Amino acid sequence: MTTRHATAADYLEYIRFVHEDPISAIQSEPNQAFQAIFDQKLANLAKEGAIFDLKGQTPHARIVSDLWEDLRSGLSDFFGDSLELAIGELDNMSVNAFCSRSEEGHFAIVINSGLMTLFNKLSKISIAVTDPESIEYCSRELDTQNAQAMLIGFQKEVCQHYRETRKPLGPQILLKGDADKRHGMQLHIWEMFVLCHEVGHVLCGHLTDKELMISDVITETPPNAADHSAREMEVEADCIGLLLLKEYVAKVMPNAFPLGDDRLLLSHLITLFNHLSELGIRESASHPPSLTRLCNMVEFVYGEALAQTLQDSYRDNSLIRKIFGTPLIPGRTLKGLFSYA
Repeated sequence: MTTRHATAADYLEYIRFVHEDPISAIQSEPNQAFQAIFDQKLANLAKEGAIFDLKGQTPHARIVSDLWEDLRSGLSDFFGDSLELAIGELDNMSVNAFCSRSEEGHFAIVINSGLMTLFNKLSKISIAVTDPESIEYCSRELDTQNAQAMLIGFQKEVCQHYRETRKPLGPQILLKGDADKRHGMQLHIWEMFVLCHEVGHVLCGHLTDKELMISDVITETPPNAADHSAREMEVEADCIGLLLLKEYVAKVMPNAFPLGDDRLLLSHLITLFNHLSELGIRESASHPPSLTRLCNMVEFVYGEALAQTLQDSYRDNSLIRKIFGTPLIPGRTLKGLFSYA
């Protein structure tokens, strides 16, 4: 009998072929003003020696490739060469990511370009709301006297578009200076968490059946899995995903995130899950509500007391100061959880 997928990379290409739904096929004409400013930013980076080489890939494909390379190299002692796993971008406008196992036992993880587009929009808007003067370009006309309120309206619009169409629609924005750097860091952490969550499914042995696929991040119900067990898998993947992310940040980004203090990392995740809640991603047969997921992760890693304070802070905003007033000591780690570690 001929093996259908000889390697994990072969299986990844099969997944891409089956599920591809190119953004380019439904996008409107490109925004020339936006593109001109973006191209100039790349040219400026090139002058500084920080050239972003696509290596023949689309921007989204290169981003996912870099995410996996960064995670794998940063945690090389943990992963080793034992995982038959391939990871890549899926050119699909729907907002999702998923992991899958082939009949031969190969694993593939894909992150949809639609998910990255949505995260990019929400991250830029959330940064711009706190600093409207950091906007270098906006495809909508902004009233400088009322910019913050308009930006909050844009954020609601993006969320409403998602609820109605399940697509990442909304204004195009470019930021400048430190705001652009903050956006880049926040977006990187959000995307890396998605990848770590999917890897968590693989490490936890959730894909044991032949040809099993687990759709993730938003509200898709995985086939071949009972609803109660699906919820348990999502909680477990979230928790292991956070541990992977913490390990990655400590080893690869020590200058960006202070060692021994997880407050900045946690703030990025709180912002992400707040957005998921605003998008209307509350509860499904397979996924707990977004804010419940966040509190479950915090309890698993940092303990019940902090998780309870975080949960209560959604009723009493003053409690946020209790969470972020003192350094957050890193809690549980990956050590001893898997044979890899």
